[in-house]
Parts: sequence; C-alpha cells; structure tokens
Amino acid sequence: MHNESILMILIFLGSSVVITYFLTKLKIHPIIGFIITGAFIGPNGFKIVSDSTTVETISEIGVILLLFTLGLEFSIEKLMRLKKYVFVGGLYQVTGTFILFCLLGYFFFNSLKVSVILGILTALSSTAIVLKLISEKGLVDSPLGKMGIGILLFQDIMVVPIMIIVPLFASKEIVFVDILLKVFKSFFIGGVVFFVSKYATNFILSKVVKLRVREIFILSIIVISLGMAYLTGSLGISMSMGAFLAGVVLADSIYTHQIIADIQPFKDSFLAVFFISIGLLTDPLFIIKNFQSILIFVASLIIIKGLIIFFVSNGILKSPKVSFRLAISLFQVGEFSFVVAALSYSLKIIDEHFYQLFLAGSVFSMILTPFGFKYGYKLYDIIFRKTKDVNIKEYDTDDLKDHVVIIGYGLNGRNLSHVLKETDIRYIICEMNINTVREMAKKGEPIIFGDATKEEILHVLGVEKARVVVIAISDPEATKRIVKLTKNIREDICVLVRTRYVAEVEMFRRLGADEIIPEEFETSIEIFSRVLMRYNVPVNIIHLLVNKIRENNYESLRTIDIQPKKIYSKGSEDILINVVTYKILPESELVSKSLKDIDLRKNTGASVIAIKRGETVIQSPTAEEKLQSGDIIYITGTKEVVDGAVEFLNRINIEYINGSAT
Repeated sequence: MHNESILMILIFLGSSVVITYFLTKLKIHPIIGFIITGAFIGPNGFKIVSDSTTVETISEIGVILLLFTLGLEFSIEKLMRLKKYVFVGGLYQVTGTFILFCLLGYFFFNSLKVSVILGILTALSSTAIVLKLISEKGLVDSPLGKMGIGILLFQDIMVVPIMIIVPLFASKEIVFVDILLKVFKSFFIGGVVFFVSKYATNFILSKVVKLRVREIFILSIIVISLGMAYLTGSLGISMSMGAFLAGVVLADSIYTHQIIADIQPFKDSFLAVFFISIGLLTDPLFIIKNFQSILIFVASLIIIKGLIIFFVSNGILKSPKVSFRLAISLFQVGEFSFVVAALSYSLKIIDEHFYQLFLAGSVFSMILTPFGFKYGYKLYDIIFRKTKDVNIKEYDTDDLKDHVVIIGYGLNGRNLSHVLKETDIRYIICEMNINTVREMAKKGEPIIFGDATKEEILHVLGVEKARVVVIAISDPEATKRIVKLTKNIREDICVLVRTRYVAEVEMFRRLGADEIIPEEFETSIEIFSRVLMRYNVPVNIIHLLVNKIRENNYESLRTIDIQPKKIYSKGSEDILINVVTYKILPESELVSKSLKDIDLRKNTGASVIAIKRGETVIQSPTAEEKLQSGDIIYITGTKEVVDGAVEFLNRINIEYINGSAT
C-alpha cells in the first residue's frame, strides 16, 4: 500500500477520534461523528482528502460485514420469541411508512423511481442507535424494548429484497415482471447457496475450533463472510445478500456468540470508514442554503413516520405513553439507508440535490433521537396533560387497607401475587398492558389498567393505606418517578424496587427506596447460599453473609480485589446433623396420631426433637404426644436419615416444608 493511502486512512481515523470524542461528551452517537468528520475533511470541506478510492474499497468491506452481523442477529429463535412484534408491528410500520413517503415523494419529485427510493430510505430506522439506547437503559425485556427490537428485526429482514430491487431501478424503464423474476432468481440462488454453505461452514468451523487457535477462527469467519459475498456477486445477485446469508447460516450455530464477539471490532472499524466516506460526499454549504428544506424533511419524518409507529405500537401494546416514546425513538433514518442512498446515487437513480438533502436530514434525525428517547415520557405528559390514558374503574379499591401494591404484572409480579394469595395477604396490581388487564380481571385478579407514574393512579391504588409498594417493571426512568411520587405521598411506606443492574442500587436508595433487588446479583446470592447449605454451613451464618452483602449495596460482589474477614471457617469434618421442619395440614392423616403411632425413629432413624403449636414450643415431646392440625414438628438426623424421613412422611400425606431450626 502506498504511503499516501496509509496517510489518508490515518487522517480519517485520527480526525474521527477527535470529533467523536467531543460529540460523545454531548451524548451524540458516534455515527454522527463519523459523518461530520467526512464532511470536514472531504472535498466539500477543508479538502484534506480528495482521492477516496481506497476508502470506498474499505467501506464496501464495512457494508459486507454490516450485513453479515445483521444475519447473525437473524436467528429463528429470536424471531419466534418476538413474532408478534416482528411480523405484525414490523410489517405494518415498514409498509405504512413506505407507502406514505412514496406518495409524498411522487407529489414533490414527480418520479416513480425517486418516490420508491424515498419510501425505502425512510422505512428503515437506526438499529445501532436505538438498540444502544434501549440496552443502556435496561429496557430490552420491557414492552418498549420488545416492540422496538421487533420492528428493527423486520427492517433487517427487508434489507435483502431491498438490495436486490434497488439496482433494477437504474434502467430507463421499470418492468415489474423483470423485477419479480430477478427477486425469484435471487432467492432461488440464495436458497441453494444457503443450504450448501450451511453444511460446509459447520464442517469447516468444527475442524478450525479443534485447533484452538483464535486467530485462525477469526480469519475463517472473515473468509466465510467475504467468500459468500463474492460467490453471490459472481452469480449475478447482490454481494450484500451473500454476506447476509453467511450470517444467517451461522446464527443458530453453537459458534454464534464467539463469532459476534470476535467480528465486532472489525465491523466497527470498517463501518467507521464507511460513514466517514458518506460524510465526504456531504456538502456543508448545501446545508446552509437548503436548511429550510432539510427541516421540512426532518419534520415529515417525525410526524408521518412517528404517527405510523405510534398507531402500530399502540395497537399491540395498548399503551399510548410507551408507544409515543417509541415513536420519537424510531422516527430517524437508519444506517443501512445510507448504503441504499449511496448505491442509488452511484446508479444515478437519484440526483445530487436529493442525495444531499437526504444525507443532511438523516444526520439531523439521528442527532435528535437520543433526546426524543430521553424526554419521551415528559413530552407525552406535556402534550396530553389534559387527557387521561387510564381506566381506573375496573376494580373497586376503596376498601383496601394494609395491602401490597404490585406495579407491573410480568413474571415477578405474577409470582408475588400468587404467594400473597396463598398467604391471604391483600394486594392490588397496576398494569399498562390492557390485554393482560382484561385477561386477569376475568380470572378475578384485583388489577387495574393505569400508568403508575401518574400521582392520581397511585392514590387509586391506595398507597396512603398500603404497607408495601413493589415496583416490578423494566423501565428505570418510570421506576424513578414512581419511587419519588410514592415517597411524596407517604414517606414511611416500604418501597421495594426490582432492577436489572446493581449500578442502579445507590440511585434508587437515594430516591427513598427501602429495598432494591438487582437481578444480576440476587441470582449469585441464591447460588452461593445453596452451595453453602450443601456444605452444612450454619443457616444463621449464611443469613449473616447475605445481609452483609445486601447492606453494602452488593459491594463485595462488585469488587474483585477484596479480602473479606472470615466470619466462619469450615472444619476438617462436615457437620452431619440436619434439622428440618414439617407442618401438619388439616387434611393430613397424621392429625390426632401420637408420636408413638408414627414411630419415626423405628421407621427411618430420625428423631422428633420439638413441636411448635401456635406460639408454644414443646421441647423433647413424649411418645404419647398427639399431633394437631397446624403443628410444626422439628426432625433431626444425618442427611440420609432426614431424607428417608421425608419420603416416609410423604407417603402418608404430609406436606414437607424445608426450613431450619429456630
């Protein structure tokens, strides 16, 4: 490679590091930084770079790797898990946006080709930006996250036919029969390549993995992705389709996660160059001269595309507030739209004015996205402050007192309500999914449809008279507001918060939450508690360890270089004696029978050392002591003996309740 080419790439990447650094400080996505870098150093800027042949080659590789990684995300399992969001939400969003912008484009440009390209360009959203925002806020498993990811997945699916169809618009006349034949031919060839390569790649990688050489594994992945791209290109269909197929082939393999981890740095580097090359074609003077037209384009994206996303999402989620936030998070133009725009411009389907207008408008739409995502709920409250989006009369809450308020009826909410029902503790549920509310109301659950970030809904839930409020939703921003409002209504109420990440514990504690349960470490606590029990570590010692960890905000689990003071040392021999408790239920055959009748020692070798009857504890009960309904008997012995006692008592219809001596 010539020194000039190396210098040019150095200027590219060095400039992007500096500009992106400052933009990141302003919470602006790196993609914007790359495009702005290209605009500054390109022929329309300071003319630092003029010959972009090498850059175009690298950017083409970046596009191939982009399509390859999209294919890796295209797993059948994920599609089936999100099928409602993908095939209903995604289909309506893409179709609706495409049709409306086609009509708008034909009105302004009076060209079928240009209007179709405009429909395609605006139908796609930025997977990179939106997924980053969703994952950073821990909303992947929330209704907003599932809906957003579902729509983005469908858009990714549409990439393949788009890359097949767009080049056909370069001809002077559009013959739809030819388009259909081309699409059919591409999918047929693609299908053959897919099934052949599926076996070939798995065979190759199975051999490569056995070498245990990471560098060879990475090179093999790159060769497979570029090789399939070259193969499909040679067969007369898009190279991008070949790269996408290569990703799909490996999406459901056992190597997927390692492939994504290894290929990500390469993809990010090549994509940086691709977006910088897009910026090279951007003309800052054009933006100044056509600023009004650019604003109109961005406004049309927010209004038209945003409304489509809102109505589609609300039709599925039945939550106007969540749908509104999603609408102003997905209205922007996607990174793959730049690929389509560059291809269309090179094929002279669109002219330079249209291309420059699109580039500038797209960049502005991407810049606005993080702000829309962050302030979506607040903006909704401002716009619809006079409109109630809740129905608070589905359940009579006037007589509630000393109850539990459950906000969110996902898995945690369902499990909690089940336990509360079994223990006769009153509770009320608040949920924003209207389908869930209707379904559970029919089953007799005390549930209302409402947005708990609204103070009037918290009053309806009877927060003033409740004992505990449990917030079990996957939206940190909404959770913060609910904690604040709840504590404002009644400062002494116990607020329990479920969060995904331990980093959020301190924040919720400052807001007033009494108990914060981070999922990522509670699982660890459950695991080590079970392990310690297997080694017969005393239960009170285990509880002490757990309490110390929770009281210190899980610091001991977050810190690697820590040497805690030992509060318990296991001896050279295991403690062999176990104590378990059993409760005598009303329907048990053991009611009114004496310990002599059961003769647990003779039948199993275990001993009854105590009986708890109400608030009274009978220590060392005699053989003549008769069991009563509700008694809790304490049984001791070695692990093998206690296990045998469990089996023996189960055979005569007694419920085993695992516990510890008190």
